[in-house]
Amino acid sequence: MTDDEIREIAKQGTERRNLELKGKILWDNYKFKLVKSIIAMANLKGGGTILLGIDEDKRDIVGIDTGELKFFHHDRIKPFANDYANPPVDFDIEIKTIDDKFVIEIIVKEFEFTPIICAKQKNPHLYEGDIYIRPNKKIEARKIQKSYEMRELVDLAVDKEILKLEHRIKAIINQPGQNIWEERKDSMEQYKNELQNSKQDAITKIKSYGYWEFSLLPLNYRQNRFRFVSELREIMRNNFVYSHKKRGWPFALYHPYEIKDYDNHISLNYTTNNLIEEWKLFRSGQFIYHRTMWEDINREYLEVGKQPVSISSQEKSPVDLYLEYKYSIQLISEALLFFRRITKKYYSNEDLQIAIILHKCEGRQLFHYKEDKDMNRTYRSLSPNIEFSEDFTYNKIQEDYDKIAKDILKYIFECFQWTQDFTENTIISIQNELYRDIEISPNYTEWM
Repeated sequence: MTDDEIREIAKQGTERRNLELKGKILWDNYKFKLVKSIIAMANLKGGGTILLGIDEDKRDIVGIDTGELKFFHHDRIKPFANDYANPPVDFDIEIKTIDDKFVIEIIVKEFEFTPIICAKQKNPHLYEGDIYIRPNKKIEARKIQKSYEMRELVDLAVDKEILKLEHRIKAIINQPGQNIWEERKDSMEQYKNELQNSKQDAITKIKSYGYWEFSLLPLNYRQNRFRFVSELREIMRNNFVYSHKKRGWPFALYHPYEIKDYDNHISLNYTTNNLIEEWKLFRSGQFIYHRTMWEDINREYLEVGKQPVSISSQEKSPVDLYLEYKYSIQLISEALLFFRRITKKYYSNEDLQIAIILHKCEGRQLFHYKEDKDMNRTYRSLSPNIEFSEDFTYNKIQEDYDKIAKDILKYIFECFQWTQDFTENTIISIQNELYRDIEISPNYTEWM
């Protein structure tokens, strides 16, 4: 809006369904009400605008105090608001000076495909699972109460899906020879180029060992799926998986001072005595994670007398390469839980590809630290690399992430010839112990 348009709105002092006015507010007193208003605006056709510093009753510009402005910068308020919104809300903020007074304009965009739901509780303003709107009769942000209000929102969402389908059909019709499979191939090529053009900080060192590679890719490439780097930090900060007793190290590590910001992605690489890891999250939504196999870095722990190790007495690995199977179950189970967490809020209703690769596996042998009835003979991989890649729907990841992890593990262990005496109960038991520990483990601040 122009300054004159805002002056005219202040003079009229009248709110509309797509326009909310608030006077001289304080962040601490208003922040949760503001989140509720932003969610409600996003669920309206065309979105809406919130003007802070306009007193509706006085019909005048009263402004926001200078000391409060720091709370309303985009990089601060957007992560805060979207912590309570699923899927995230898209909005812009502009701080204006009008007649020597500060006015904050928040322009909220209509939801893209899925209506916005309150994702977290904060009494008495926000309740998890509520859907907020601004009704026509009494203009205020509130929970949907009437059937016709829900019907209006559903119709808007359906219209969006129809339009989305029409665009895809037109794209296929208007591009002779172009089909869905070619679009998919193009998307994968764009992800590949994006990764190759990023800075390779630690990958060379990681590749000198056997290593794990995890990736999560939306099937439809969009270069700016996430508009701001701050959103990428928010994703990693709020969704890493941490098991205090069973693992003692998060997937994937979030350390704010170690993260590097680039134009189209963020990355972290970290080295300890036991591992080297690097992850990258791109604005396109591509997540890639590399991690050395600790068994290659800490070979001395596999020597006789160092620790109780259950390696078949028939023969040791001819190339001295090992893979601890319980660690592998925990790692892949953590990864799938991490994928579930980030897709729940940030990749709503998208189909995604999950890929897991174990590099340098030829001759590598399974073992367990303690004597175990499962390790009753030699289980060795004959493949240089073990690769798993499959497409999943959003709902499949949300509902069956643990089963997906189990299927991936069964496939990997089959590549080590571990089939005859292998039971699913081995995986399920280790998974259940891990997930119970994750539930009771300290939060991020306590861990740091």
